[in-house]
Amino acid sequence: MGRNKLKPKTIGKNLRKFRVSKSLTLEELAVLLEVEPQVLIEYETKRKYIPYNLGIKIAEVLEFDPYFIGIDVLLDRKVTRNVFAPLSFKSKFTPFRFMWDFLKSMFGAVKKKKQDISSNIIENQLFSLEENSSSPFVFLRISFLLLGVAFLAAWAENIVIANLALSLFVPLGFMWFLFEAHHPRIIRGFELIKYFLYGGLISIIIVLFIRGFTGYIPFPIIGDLLTGLIEELAKILTVIFLVRKKLIKNPLEGILIGFAVGAGFTAFETTMYGMNELLTNLDMFEMIWIILLRSFYDLIGVGHHFWTGILAGVVVMISKSGHLKMRDLRNPVFFFWYILLATIHGLWNYNSSMPLTFVIALFSLILFILFWSKVSIDYKLQVALEKERLNDNLIEIESIESEEKVIEQEMTETNEDHQE
Repeated sequence: MGRNKLKPKTIGKNLRKFRVSKSLTLEELAVLLEVEPQVLIEYETKRKYIPYNLGIKIAEVLEFDPYFIGIDVLLDRKVTRNVFAPLSFKSKFTPFRFMWDFLKSMFGAVKKKKQDISSNIIENQLFSLEENSSSPFVFLRISFLLLGVAFLAAWAENIVIANLALSLFVPLGFMWFLFEAHHPRIIRGFELIKYFLYGGLISIIIVLFIRGFTGYIPFPIIGDLLTGLIEELAKILTVIFLVRKKLIKNPLEGILIGFAVGAGFTAFETTMYGMNELLTNLDMFEMIWIILLRSFYDLIGVGHHFWTGILAGVVVMISKSGHLKMRDLRNPVFFFWYILLATIHGLWNYNSSMPLTFVIALFSLILFILFWSKVSIDYKLQVALEKERLNDNLIEIESIESEEKVIEQEMTETNEDHQE
C-alpha cells in the first residue's frame, strides 16, 4: 500500500540527485531526518525500498514529489463507488448560478479594466503559478489573432495556414479560457500546451493503431459506437501516460489536463477533416466551411475536449494515490462515465437530424458545466478552508510567542529583584 513500481536502483539514484540538488551531505540530511547516516547510505547504494513514513518525511525536507523515491501518497479521501459523485454538490451554490457569477466576474473585468497584456503577464501564465488576473485577456487575444491569421491566409489563398489557424481557433482558445478561469493557479500554461500538442498527437496515433486491427464496421450505429469507445479510451490512456509521474491532488487539475488532451485531438482531427474536404472537392471554401461547422459544434458542447476533461476529472476523483494508474479504470464510476460519454460520442457520429444534434450538444454541454462547476466550487472551498486553517495556526503561533515574551519578562524582573 502506497508503493509504486520504481525499482530500488532508480529510487537510490533519485534520492541522491535530490539530496545533491539541495547541497546537503548525508550527515546533514540524516540530522534533519533524525536518523543515522548509515540508513541513508543503504537506501542510496544498497538498492533497498524506503519505508512509507520515512519517504514522506524525506520528500518534505528535500521538497519533491515522493513518487520519485517509490512512494505513492495516499490522499485523505475514500475511493467512491457512487457513479453520480461527480455531479453531487456539497455547497449551497447551484452550478448555473456559479457559472453566471463566474462569467460576469470574468468578462466584467475586461470592460472595467483597461489592462494591456505585457510580456510579464504572458510569461507568468506560461512558466509560473503566480496570480495575475481571472479575466480572459490572453484568451481574447489568442482568439482574435487566430481569426485574423485565418482571414488573411484565406484571402491570400494560403490553404495550410488557413486550415491550421481555423482548426486551432476553438480548441486552443477554449482551453486557454478555462486555464485563465482557474484561481489560484494549479498548473502552468507551458505544461498545458505540452499536453495539448503531445496529447493530441499520441491519442490520434493510438486511435489509428487500434483501427488497424478493428477496421471500420459497415453497420452505421455499431460502427459509430465503436468509434466512440475507441477514441475515448485512446484519449484517457494518453492522459494517464502523460501524467504517470505527476501527483494530481485535485480533480480540477485533471479536468484541465484532460481538456488539453481532448482539445489537441479536436484540433488535429479538424485539420484532417478540412484537408479531406479540400482533396475531395478541390475547393478551399468547402474546407473552410467544414472547419467552421465543426468548430461551431465544438463550441456549443460537442467535442473531445469536453468529454476527455470529464473523464480525466473522474479518474482523479476516484484515484486514492493521486498518481493515475491503469487500475483506476476498473472502478465502476469510471466505467459508467466512460460508457456514457462514448455513447454520446457514438450517437453524435450516427446522428443526421438537426434537432437531435442540438439535443446531444446541449446534454453534453450541461454535463460538462455541472461537473466543472462542482469541482471548481469544491476547490474554492478547499482553498478557503486551508487559508482559514493557516490563519488559525498563525494566530496560535503569535499567542505562544507573546506568552513566551511575558514569561521571559517576568523571569528577567525576578532575576533583577534577586540581584538587588
